[in-house]
Amino acid sequence: MSRVCHECGRNVENPFYDVSANLYEVDEGEVRTHRLAQSDMSCSLCASEYRRIEEHLTLVVPEGISFVVDGAEGGVGGFSGTVQLSGYYETDGKPRYLSKEDAKKFLPKAFMSLTRNPYWVEKDKDGKWHGAEWAPAPAK
Repeated sequence: MSRVCHECGRNVENPFYDVSANLYEVDEGEVRTHRLAQSDMSCSLCASEYRRIEEHLTLVVPEGISFVVDGAEGGVGGFSGTVQLSGYYETDGKPRYLSKEDAKKFLPKAFMSLTRNPYWVEKDKDGKWHGAEWAPAPAK
């Protein structure tokens, strides 16, 4: 089965893009702390949808809810040469960020899917993912 673009519904080819919600909080208390969590779900975008948002991306993580976009390459298969859902994929490790407002405007389907009921996760000092206790709980 092929991976599809969450916005337009077409099968994606390499390169494609992976989008997830991001929650960044700065606590200005006695000791300034920074906390970052991501949604445990992500959406795929095709290259043409990426081009629509490219000029709105930044390398700086906005405070509050935003969206992180990573370039990705995945295993292809079948007769179509499209990226396979069950195959591997790797991101390029160069995250770019899209504001909540721009995501709502340019990626309405991904925005709705990623913000409707997020479960926030964060990496610990060993690089393992776990639930972000400080982040808002998903709606019931």
